[in-house]
This record gives sequence, C-alpha cells and structure tokens, in this order.
Amino acid sequence: PDCIKMARSKRADPFQPRPAMPSERPLRIAAYGFVDRDAGSVASASFVILSRLLDRGHSVDFFAIRGFIRPAELFEHPNFRYQAIGSTPIERVWRFLENSVPSRLRGPASLVWSQVSNAVTESEIGRAIRRLHDDSPYDVLLCLGLLSPFAVPGLAQVSWPQGAPNGEWEALQSRRDQIVESNGQRFFLMLKLGYAYKIISAKMRLPRSNAVVCGSSWSVGNWEKLGAKTGTVHAIPYPFDLDRFRPSPEITATLQSFRFLCLGRIVPRKRVDLLLDAFEVLRKTYPEARLLVIGRFAYAKGFSTLIDRMTVENGVEYREWIDRSEVPALLQAVDAVVQPSENEDIGSSVLEGLACGKGAVLGPTNGTKDYVGASSIVFEAYTPEALANGLARMIEAVRSENGRVATEARASAEEYLDADRVVDRLLQVVESARRMDQ
Repeated sequence: PDCIKMARSKRADPFQPRPAMPSERPLRIAAYGFVDRDAGSVASASFVILSRLLDRGHSVDFFAIRGFIRPAELFEHPNFRYQAIGSTPIERVWRFLENSVPSRLRGPASLVWSQVSNAVTESEIGRAIRRLHDDSPYDVLLCLGLLSPFAVPGLAQVSWPQGAPNGEWEALQSRRDQIVESNGQRFFLMLKLGYAYKIISAKMRLPRSNAVVCGSSWSVGNWEKLGAKTGTVHAIPYPFDLDRFRPSPEITATLQSFRFLCLGRIVPRKRVDLLLDAFEVLRKTYPEARLLVIGRFAYAKGFSTLIDRMTVENGVEYREWIDRSEVPALLQAVDAVVQPSENEDIGSSVLEGLACGKGAVLGPTNGTKDYVGASSIVFEAYTPEALANGLARMIEAVRSENGRVATEARASAEEYLDADRVVDRLLQVVESARRMDQ
C-alpha cells in the first residue's frame, strides 16, 4: 500500500565513501560518561567502544563519579586507568536523603540535590583532567552519553550524547493533550520546564566540543538546529558484539502465530499507545499475531494505564523488565521487532534485532531507519492504520521469504554495526577534532 515504503529508499550511509585512515598511533584518551557492558543502549555501546580502543593499543583514563559508574571488565586491560572522583560531604547528603528524609519528599529533594552534586563533582573531575593533561597531555577527551561539561584548554573534545533535547521536546509537544489527560497539567508544565533547562544546558555546552557524534542523520539536523556548527556533527550508529547478537539457525515464523517484540522504556514519544491501537486493527486480519511489550514506565507514570490493554485476549503480553543477558535469545525467538517511536535518535533494540536477523517496523522520524536496510519497513504516518499495514507487510514478508529477511537484516548489521567499523569512523572524527583544536 501507498502508506508503506521499504527502508531502501533514501537510506543514509555514513560509511560510504570510507576515507583512508591515517596511520593509527596509540592515543592517550581521557573519557567520561555512561559505561556498562550489560546496561543496554548508550552505556553498553560505550563499553564496546572503549574495549575496542583498548584492544587496539590506545590508553584510556576513565573519569567517574565515585561509586556511580565502575566498568569492572575494563580493568583487565593494562592501558585502562580508573580515575574515581568524589566528595565526602556530597556523599553524606545522599545518605541523609536515603535514610532520613520522608519518602514523600525524597523524590523532589533527590532531584534537586542530583543537579547540585553533579555540578560539584563534574567541576572536580574537570580540574583533575586539566591537571593530568598539563602533566602528560591527552590527545582527546571523549564524553560518552552526554555533551562535555568540561572546559579544558588545549585539549580536543569529542562528545557522543544521546538524542538532542529539542527533538525530544518537539515530540512531547505533539502529545500534549494525551500527556495532560493521563498525567495532569502540572506534570506537563514540569516537563516543559525540564526540557527548557535541557535545551539551554545543551546550547551552553555545545561550544566545548570540537565534534559531536550522534546516532543518525535525522539527529544531525536537530543538533545543528540547536546551534552546532555545520560539519561538526557526525552520524555513527552504536556498535554491537555481533558474536553475542546473531541469528538463530531455526526459522521461527509459522502460520499459527507471529510474534512482534517492542523492547525499551515506555515514555510518551515511544508511542506504545499507537502500537496498541494498530495491533487491534491488525488482529482483525491476523488474529494469530502476538505482541510482547517489555519496558518500564518512566517519568509519565499515568501512561501505565496502558497495561490494562495488554491482555491475552488482545494478543498482548507485558513484562516490566528482562535481564540483559536474556535479550539475544529473546530476539532470536521472536519474528520481528517494532519500534513506533517519534523523534528517535537511534533505537538499540532495532539494531540488536537486525544483528539477530530480525526485520523491524519503525516510523518516519526514527533515525534508526538509516541502518535497517531492505529487510525492514518504515511506515509513513503515525496513525493506527499506517502502522497496522506495516505490521501486516512484515508478517507477509517473513512468512514468504524468511530467509531473505534474516539475511538482509544480518547484512545490514554487519555493514553498519561492526565494532571495528564504528571505531574506525570514530577515530576519523577524533582526528578531525584534533585538527580543529590546533
């Protein structure tokens, strides 16, 4: 149907042409950010990146808020140094909030104190980086999962933040009526103030980075709207361990059932509400279709009423959480991944699904479409009918040509998500940032 298009059209290719790498010499890298092998999304991608850099002989000094992030597996690398920075008075206040403040006040108090403690600790980390850089210069400061908060004269900085806040806020504004209905006018006002702060903070921090990396070409445009200079923002997808995420040799789709998976935190712009509406439409033609939704309801708690619609009678199962170690097997067992998000920088579950040979159904403002290839379907409008048609198209594609879908999905993953290819591209950005800083 006209409302469906295959992802082959106008697909961005950040790796072609692939310029020749400069002779790769060992770099001294200062790093800060979110790193955890088993956390998923940006944190697990950061772990893969740092691991591969260390394997190539680069050295990494990883700066962290004491007790907050400790990527233990990286300690096995001889070129890895863990620089834990902390403040005893700040830690005492946290213990007081946890142990002595009434539960009804703990949330707001912790939110306010987290801003104070982060600012103080990041100031201390900045001083530590500057001191060590003066003693033995680093080649680059790499901030993973956020824009660099540090001013370090004479040091090139590359930031790999999550999605641009202006793009996220645009999606939330479009869902205003729904958010107010489910969470209240006061909640939406707090959301508005929170994103105003995020946008102002991002605008203030952007000039500190010589280069910014984001997940997709769609996201590049949002960072440039926010004030990033043209040519300084680069689209690179998250890398994955393609030995861990790989296809199952078994063909799973049958005429008796077809299993879709929606995996990730549940917030308004992820559009789980739209998915449930579309699934009702789909089951009128495909009553055997099944949908598994896994994810915690994040800040908009009022949306948890959607659970009432996730019933066996509706063909939907809901789980709040799954251990990260179980995700590869889960992806191998389902038939396709669906991610109806609006204004998505990049979706990890879609990329992990590709690596496991699963096609995806996703929307037009989902930056992940840069990488999904011909095996997946991008629906054109955020309506139940358009999404339902996309789901139906995926069912028919997998049932008629499951081998082709699996092969093309895996090929896309190998083309874009291989850790060495991603690190090659990142090192090109690092070299560009260092030239700009000279």
